[in-house]
Amino acid sequence: MSMRFVRPVATASFALVALAGVAQADTLTTYSSQAAFLAATNGGAGLGFENYDSMASGTSSNSMSFTGGGSTMVADATGSFASASNAIIIVGAPFGLPSNHLASNYFVNTLRLSFAPGVNAFATDVWSYPGASTLSIDVLDSSSVVHNYLVSRPSGPGGFFGFTVSGGSVLRVVISTSGDAGGIDNTYWGNANLSVVPLPPAALAGMGGLAGVGIVGAIRRRRVAK
Repeated sequence: MSMRFVRPVATASFALVALAGVAQADTLTTYSSQAAFLAATNGGAGLGFENYDSMASGTSSNSMSFTGGGSTMVADATGSFASASNAIIIVGAPFGLPSNHLASNYFVNTLRLSFAPGVNAFATDVWSYPGASTLSIDVLDSSSVVHNYLVSRPSGPGGFFGFTVSGGSVLRVVISTSGDAGGIDNTYWGNANLSVVPLPPAALAGMGGLAGVGIVGAIRRRRVAK
């Protein structure tokens, strides 16, 4: 089995920059903390959850499927080596990580997550390996609009990125980096009850779009074919 994954360098810092868009798109609310996301989704009740720890580090495949939250999440890759039998990989302790992650196995590829049926909630810890990188996260909604978010951070320990959707659903999330590999851990997805209780003040601090969390509200969206 060929592995092209390299050991990450651990540094911790995280900033989220959002790019947004035009009318006739589903409405997304973003979150930069797990507490805020869980508060908005009734504690994640009914959502699928995967931390990848039940899979052996070094396991690779062309695609992997995870079912929960009323939806199947299929992980695969896009890019030059998307058709490779080891396009995505589970990486953990042998690669210097504190827990297992799901990642692209080739730095020139991106990690793609597809949902069937679409979901109204998604969140995950996001990582880049091995060097400093800006992660670009494209979110395709049910109106065929792509919402793009830029996660600026150095290598190593990940930040949190999540969203909920009003008036539609999300069909696909694509995570790419500027020359490095992108990965995820502690992933939530599915269709949550979003009309539960107001967010507590502590959770509001973690919502995307509010002052102090590094969200810049210049957003571009583009229409694509599903």
